[in-house]
Amino acid sequence: MKTLPAELIELDEVTLRLVLLMPFAAVVGGIGWIVVARVFRSPVVRTASHGALESYVGQFWN
Repeated sequence: MKTLPAELIELDEVTLRLVLLMPFAAVVGGIGWIVVARVFRSPVVRTASHGALESYVGQFWN
């Protein structure tokens, strides 16, 4: 059985970590946007935050 070079395995672990962390980063970013919208009461920011959160949640429910 052929073994993979160490560089490929290491890269694969880094990629896996990034993929696993992406949903958490998106949720934290979405919460941050909502906090900014609440603090500044800006309709533009509020609309952007709502749209971003809706599109993220929509990936799973649509």
